[in-house]
Amino acid sequence: MKRPILSLILASGLVGCAVGAEEQAHRLDLQVDAGVLTARNGGTDEPDPNAIALSVYLVRDNRLVHMTRELANPNSSLIDAVITDAIAGPTPAEARSGIWSAIPPGTSLLGTSVEDGVAEIDLSSDFAAIGGTDEVLAVAQIVWSVTALSEVDTVVLLLDGSPTSAPRADGVLVSGPLDEDDYQELVGQ
Repeated sequence: MKRPILSLILASGLVGCAVGAEEQAHRLDLQVDAGVLTARNGGTDEPDPNAIALSVYLVRDNRLVHMTRELANPNSSLIDAVITDAIAGPTPAEARSGIWSAIPPGTSLLGTSVEDGVAEIDLSSDFAAIGGTDEVLAVAQIVWSVTALSEVDTVVLLLDGSPTSAPRADGVLVSGPLDEDDYQELVGQ
């Protein structure tokens, strides 16, 4: 006897929630509080009118995914901010959706320089703690994040101040500059 009554209650509730069909489409004017943004710590902050949007690439399903970060201090180095965010990885909400960073924990940025479109990125030797697919994804994250900046065309990686070879998406080790084309096949759709 309980089951038919429960079904009747559920059915009457669903009827009350039905949305009628409309004869033509119309624009919905939704008002959104533009003063609320999700912060890295999961809280909300008022937007900074001087903030700069930066592209950072992280990983989901072994593919690079584009994320946007805000640089609140426009006097900071853009390249340092991009790499620091790539190293920091996803926000808690992004992590819950399967996004992660292939850059090994403990990796730190030791220095950067850009000359004639070539960025030299000096990372701690912790970056070399991985291999295989994760290494390719980690290098791709750095390359795509840094070359998203208008002043950077290619990237040369250094570990603890010494130039190092890095794998392209096809697994070939390259000692020279890397660019987005070397990892194009890893970018998510």
